[in-house]
Amino acid sequence: MKEAVYHIGRNKNSNEIYVFNETVSSSHAQVIIDENSDLIIIDLSSKNGILVNGTKILSPVKLLKNDIITIGDFDCTQTDLLNAIKVFDFKNKIPSERSIPLKSSLVKETIKPKNKIKMNKKSAFITLIILGIVVVALGVTVTSDQRVKKKKYNKKNRVEKTAEVSESNSTEPIIKFKKQRTDVTYNFGCLASSGDVRSNEAIFKFGEFTRNAQNTVLNDVQVTLQEEKEAGDKLIEHYKEKYTFKSNGSEYFKLDRIMKDLVKRLANPRGVEYEMHFVDDTIMNVFTLGGHIVFFKGMFEFCETDSEIASIISHEISHNELGHSTLALKKQKMANKWGVFGQIALTMESMVTTSFNQKQETEADLFGMDIMYPTLYKNCDAIKLWKRMSDNEHDFNLAENFFRSHPYSRNRANCVEHHLESNYNKKCSN
Repeated sequence: MKEAVYHIGRNKNSNEIYVFNETVSSSHAQVIIDENSDLIIIDLSSKNGILVNGTKILSPVKLLKNDIITIGDFDCTQTDLLNAIKVFDFKNKIPSERSIPLKSSLVKETIKPKNKIKMNKKSAFITLIILGIVVVALGVTVTSDQRVKKKKYNKKNRVEKTAEVSESNSTEPIIKFKKQRTDVTYNFGCLASSGDVRSNEAIFKFGEFTRNAQNTVLNDVQVTLQEEKEAGDKLIEHYKEKYTFKSNGSEYFKLDRIMKDLVKRLANPRGVEYEMHFVDDTIMNVFTLGGHIVFFKGMFEFCETDSEIASIISHEISHNELGHSTLALKKQKMANKWGVFGQIALTMESMVTTSFNQKQETEADLFGMDIMYPTLYKNCDAIKLWKRMSDNEHDFNLAENFFRSHPYSRNRANCVEHHLESNYNKKCSN
């Protein structure tokens, strides 16, 4: 089933599904029916948030049959959302009618006053003073360890399976997301191709020797997270002069919510501030620097599932977390001190050591699988992605392999498959 996206909010003109309620933001939530026909709800940084069974959501949540969803203070069920989607008919409606109201099947009990009490101004003033005293007195009796109050729901209701909810002195429940495992091992022997006569082994050894030597020479050159971010900022400015960046729309929102879900899974984050960018161009490319992740439309359309997108984004997050850009920025910093001669030397060094990056690319693939594993996304889809990528590549070429910055895609698929099987006992039938 093809994924479908619907927006929920108070603004009738900008949402497929709208709610007439002052506690609902103009653009409040996004509901997605994914390729598995699962219904997923996302909070679009709304003012009053979204609750699922009384628990505030902080990331995308898959809705179950008996779930009760509170948007602002408007309550509805999963069935209400599905019913709204079923009657939505975009193609056959004129633009001014391309939205429908969200109706709730939940009936709230209303109590009608039996008699109206008339008060003059003096009586009302005295009553307010008395009520104020009572409220203050009651407030003093509230203990500091008061628990978060939740609405009572059917026991069958559950929250997102990848999150654990605990209560504290805070006014909101704390969501503890499952993190990546750190007790895994990486094996790069999977990159060997038929006929490479141990070229990859040589590349890895020379690469490690070169990086160790460079790190020793550049030991006194420091690159901070802020400098990484500033380098990324400059790169984004450069690309914005050449391409059209989109910061809204279903494609951008999908990429952004997948990225945020993955970042929450990091076991030992460096403190990188991540930002998603979507480029409206058919180039099949994705890159990162300083927390900026740039995703081109060509790659977005090549991906067949959210899980394939997640495998790419987790790869880019890994580059940042593993510090793969740090050494390059150190070399650039040193080259700047030597002026034009430094730039020439850096260019020549980059040409000679291009293939040394293959191990880093594979390391980012495998580290990305560890980030992705605790989520709802399917790791096995990464194997499908790389195998499909390999359809556009020719057979292994020994000379070319020494000038490739990325491993052959078929080998990357092998490495992911081996990593999942050896560390997670997970076999993928692709």
